[in-house]
Amino acid sequence: MAVVVKVFRLASSVTLGPSYWAGLYSDDYCDGTSQSPIDIPAAADMTYDVALATAFTFTGYSSMAASSITVANNGHTVQMSISDAEIGNIHMTGGGLTGQYNALQLHFHWGPNDDEGSEHTFRGRQFPLELHIVHIKDGADLATALTQSDGLAVLGFFFAIDDHDQDNSAIAPLITKLADIPYNGDSGVLDLDFSALMPATSSEFYRYSGSLTTPKCNEAVVWTVFEHKNYISSTQMAAFRNLYKNAQGSTNSLMTTNYRPVQALGSRTVTKSYNTDVPTDYSWGYHGYEGADTWGLYYTDCALTSQSPIDLLSPNSMTYDSSLQLNTLMFNNYEVDFTGEIHNNGHSVQVDIPSAADLHLTGGNLGSTYKAAQLHWHWGADDTTGSEHTYQTKQYPLELHIVHYKTSYGSLASAVSQSDGLAVVGFFYEIDANDNANYATLISALSTVQYKSATKYNIAMNVRDLTNSELPIDGMTGTNLTYFRYQGSLTTPSCSEVVTWTVMLDPIKISSTQLANFREVSHIESGTIGTHDKIDKNYRPVQALNGRTVYKSANISASGRIIAALPTTLIMLLVLTL
Repeated sequence: MAVVVKVFRLASSVTLGPSYWAGLYSDDYCDGTSQSPIDIPAAADMTYDVALATAFTFTGYSSMAASSITVANNGHTVQMSISDAEIGNIHMTGGGLTGQYNALQLHFHWGPNDDEGSEHTFRGRQFPLELHIVHIKDGADLATALTQSDGLAVLGFFFAIDDHDQDNSAIAPLITKLADIPYNGDSGVLDLDFSALMPATSSEFYRYSGSLTTPKCNEAVVWTVFEHKNYISSTQMAAFRNLYKNAQGSTNSLMTTNYRPVQALGSRTVTKSYNTDVPTDYSWGYHGYEGADTWGLYYTDCALTSQSPIDLLSPNSMTYDSSLQLNTLMFNNYEVDFTGEIHNNGHSVQVDIPSAADLHLTGGNLGSTYKAAQLHWHWGADDTTGSEHTYQTKQYPLELHIVHYKTSYGSLASAVSQSDGLAVVGFFYEIDANDNANYATLISALSTVQYKSATKYNIAMNVRDLTNSELPIDGMTGTNLTYFRYQGSLTTPSCSEVVTWTVMLDPIKISSTQLANFREVSHIESGTIGTHDKIDKNYRPVQALNGRTVYKSANISASGRIIAALPTTLIMLLVLTL
């Protein structure tokens, strides 16, 4: 954040970076104990402050275009400034702040690539761009404000790269204007409201006391960093990096990095405006900032070490233990027809299995009976991706999960909090030239659940028909099919590590045409379904095995062949022959 800018240079004209700021001048605070930026900590390390629940009131931010805001390249950043005559007309109150704060300017911080650039970090994660809107306490001049711990109030907003690399239309006028101010000292008029650059929601945020992030680093700032993330395309981000630090005619030096590294929090506390573990503004998904790599920032279990899915390595590296009797796994009542409820939960298509159907697992070293509660699917954008688990690094186009709960816990909701609460059976799919006739009813039903929260009742199901006609049912019907077993987690938040996984080796056949129907389902609740509204992928990438053992139910090799123990007499004969 830049209000008062000093430039420190060596005799060789090399700019001194942030590590040199502290102690250069006696009146600087850059080595103070309340410096900014900081890393916004995990929810468990923050407290809820009810005072922050008071809504912000922003006055004048959405009607600034007529005021002819000045935008300038000052050699350190791009800054949009409010004229002296307008200061006070654009102000904010609420949000736990004491009194009114008047807007002065906004500016940006970025880095050399799309993986870094923000000054603040969020639980260790850095964003490519951070916007700061600087305010001064009403009635104070700048000299006075810089001596008070709450003299300035700065709003910080993160920008994340859009997963589909679409431009942000709100920031587009500024991006276009950057081409007119390439050099230090260049400026112009930009008819753009500050509100256009702010996130859509401002009710969830983080608050702490800190400093300017440029010299003199005065510890005079009440910081508000918002939870809601704005989006920007990679192309738009590149426009910031095309600006120069120098004036025209000088030796050109691109402004590719202008962020200060995070500073120690010390004894300070960071508070939040919402009284939950996960803010309502964050909705986990599979694209962009809400994708799987951010789940662990909000759901702590997603960052643990026994996560799913995994890559099922070569059977040669798996463990076969006949004493576990994995080949005794029975799929009881899987051959029974039932009427289920199909619905779109915004992440997948799910069929809830009625309790009366009594589909359940026994044997297979599960140690108890596990009752089927629901089944759902994971798929990808094309026929080469989609499965959550992979087999010898191969990804299949579709994967079915049948979720069971330990019957002694009474329900799925109760079992999910128990370390042995769930048993999930996974099936891979592979593409076949012909439609799978057993999927006709399901494929037809997909069109009725195109929207999130849409539900269709009375769908006739038979899980054995959907999976494998050779499933072992009662010890007499079916075949002991090969599968892999390991201990893992749910593959969606909360990622609880409560799952005994059984992943079947033999894939189910489905046609490319049938599979395409899954990709027509959307994650929106209503309206016109656009390309990016469709669930085109809903699989979590494979997670590290971290020393866990994967068992195989049969002693097979990497090729899938049974490895039989040779009789001693045959071994001796082979030795004599050699």
